[in-house]
Amino acid sequence: MNVHNIQPPEDYVYAHVDIVGFSEFVNSSVGSLVIEAFVETVRSYNEKVRRMNQSVGGGYEIIVRSFGDTISTFFKCGIHDAPLTYVLIGLVRDVQKDLLMKHNFFLGGGIARGSMHPEVPTGEVMVLASNLEKNKTWFGVAVSDKIFKIVSNMARILVRPAPGSNDLVDTAFIKCEGVRYVDYLRLKVPGEETPDAALHDVVKEHRTALVSTLHRYKCLLDGSDVPPEKKRQAMKRYSVTLRYHNYVCSRLSLADDMTITDSPLTGLDIDTEILDVGNVFNF
Repeated sequence: MNVHNIQPPEDYVYAHVDIVGFSEFVNSSVGSLVIEAFVETVRSYNEKVRRMNQSVGGGYEIIVRSFGDTISTFFKCGIHDAPLTYVLIGLVRDVQKDLLMKHNFFLGGGIARGSMHPEVPTGEVMVLASNLEKNKTWFGVAVSDKIFKIVSNMARILVRPAPGSNDLVDTAFIKCEGVRYVDYLRLKVPGEETPDAALHDVVKEHRTALVSTLHRYKCLLDGSDVPPEKKRQAMKRYSVTLRYHNYVCSRLSLADDMTITDSPLTGLDIDTEILDVGNVFNF
């Protein structure tokens, strides 16, 4: 190919997500389960995106590419950046929640805005999104400052919150030690109505799924040759999701029996400090 005929990079919003511990699971006793879970999740996700593209129309399209254990979702920036960004975040929320609550696997990743080649998905934005999930306290789906600003600006246009608050942004993101993540249990897409009772059921289901998922990851670590201290650090990172669960319960003012308050309850022998919401999560 003549390099002079290659189109210049353009601005894209790009989400990169993958299954935490995928390669280790593939080589374990649950290898077939993780592959089946990924295939089923991708099928459902592709259908959701297809329906979303039909409803958006106007020549704007959200594109999905899946390979290995990775799902890449992206669109070219234009005059509808803000609403499409929020739609993309909502799609990522769904796949993150579904993979945990239906299949008991964690999903991590990042969402960023930057340059990418239109012919072949490659470029700066993919590196930006991938780097967001590296060396972080939690493995949730992190968002860049540019993504946060896009949603914040849209929220000021779409909603008229009470002074000092912004419900749309407040339920989209959380911070964990300075990094913003998708608040996958509380995030609401504009126009989406979730009754309190239904939200209560979702959090209750999340509580059950989370403990089961952590047991699965603990079994994976116990069966590996990872040094004890590294196992402890890995389990600690996985277990930050317990703090996220408790944070959501506190923000929604749910009953104490919805929280995860002690180690014996999980049977995971996790440091009690992990279970304390403390100042780890905030907005």
